[in-house]
Amino acid sequence: MDGLCILTKVYASFVKKFNVSNLEYQSVEARFAQSTDYGSYRIGNYYTDMHKLQKEIAIIQFLLDSLMSEVKRYGTFTLITEYMENLQNMREDEETLMEELREKSKLIDYIRCAHVKEKQLSSSVVTAYNNSIRETLRVYEEATEYALTEVNFVQKWQDARYEQNLLKLQLQESNFSSTAETMRWEIELEERCHEELEDYITESQQDYIDEIQIWMEQYEVALENKESQIYNMKMEIEKLNDEHERLQIDYDDRTREIEDWLEYKRKKEEEEKLLMLQTWAAMKIQVDR
Repeated sequence: MDGLCILTKVYASFVKKFNVSNLEYQSVEARFAQSTDYGSYRIGNYYTDMHKLQKEIAIIQFLLDSLMSEVKRYGTFTLITEYMENLQNMREDEETLMEELREKSKLIDYIRCAHVKEKQLSSSVVTAYNNSIRETLRVYEEATEYALTEVNFVQKWQDARYEQNLLKLQLQESNFSSTAETMRWEIELEERCHEELEDYITESQQDYIDEIQIWMEQYEVALENKESQIYNMKMEIEKLNDEHERLQIDYDDRTREIEDWLEYKRKKEEEEKLLMLQTWAAMKIQVDR
């Protein structure tokens, strides 16, 4: 009582501003849904703790004054009994609130673990697609290199074959000319041989031309097939890139949604912890007094 009197004297000018005439039961929402009379609550703040102390002094002073008046007038102490019952009910509400907070904390831990697993799974899927794209690029590069090598080889073979045929024809022509010069006196025979050889050369040339034409057609078909394969591989790579971009966008959107949700839960948890600490501090001070 002496300590209460001293505190009342010290904070007399401040205690008067608190209206504590209403000591009825208040729900958790009514007590904690809005800010207190002394402003924003901050744990460990000097002015916040001082305002709480002033308000509690005002409550105790009001209870003692009311109890003294009631005892003198009626010989009862109904007011303080009702206040203790209301205080007990409010403590039970706070315990219920704390139990809900613990359940929500467990739910948050479960969701956080699920998020980590989902993130790992998404990372493995993206890695698999990246590996597939790299493998497709490798096959495409090998096919392109092989096609270029084959084209170079065929071109060189064609040039060599043409030179061989040209040399062969030149040699034959030289032989024919030499024979014509040396066997001029056998004009009839030479003319006949010349005609026959000319026919042979013409047929050989036509055969060579036909073979070259057939080979060129085969080469063009093979080249078109290679170009078609290269085009198809390019289309597959573009499809894989599009799919990769779509999965990356989905992954980024999902990550942002989960981060926003976790941020919301974190703020909610901080608010609930703040309310819990505020309630505990009030109860602690009341019990100590």
